[in-house]
Amino acid sequence: MLPGETVSIHSSTHSSSFNVKVYRVSETDILVAEYINLAGKFYPTPENAWRNGAQWPSAIDIIIPETWKSGIYLVKLKTNDSTAILNFVVRTAKTASNSKILHLDNATTQMAYNNWGGKSLYTFNSTENRKSNSVSRLRPGRHGSTVKEIYFARWAAHMGIKLDSASMFDLHDDELLLENYQTLVITAT
Repeated sequence: MLPGETVSIHSSTHSSSFNVKVYRVSETDILVAEYINLAGKFYPTPENAWRNGAQWPSAIDIIIPETWKSGIYLVKLKTNDSTAILNFVVRTAKTASNSKILHLDNATTQMAYNNWGGKSLYTFNSTENRKSNSVSRLRPGRHGSTVKEIYFARWAAHMGIKLDSASMFDLHDDELLLENYQTLVITAT
């Protein structure tokens, strides 16, 4: 995601309302946005959800401000009795303008293992042990940075190491993404 682009948060809950807090991952996570008392609504899991997505409407659209730095952002959705944590990556519009080190998430692997809706790209966690040949990005579950990637980003901030961040999806969409970086970091999962 780039500054100026929109992150749409889709949710399904039995709670009548929920709150959203967005944090930039750093040595101590930094609260960058907060949305209170959003209307909650429950949506059933549609047929073939692993392939067609959840098909839930957006609960909130967040336009990424120009002031948000490149990095991993945590989105905490909280009701009275539960919390869900999502994440996304903001990258810099001009590659290598903040750092010559690019930290790349492993979102594609997370998505491949996600079996929400019944199937993943693997047999072991798919219904009837039959994997799907394709999966949707529009499903709940892990799609972004892993815990190890988040720990690495916190460690780098603690050590004073500046990083640019990007997603595997950014790399797929921009063949020149790596061109100006000296170092690429992929945190093993």
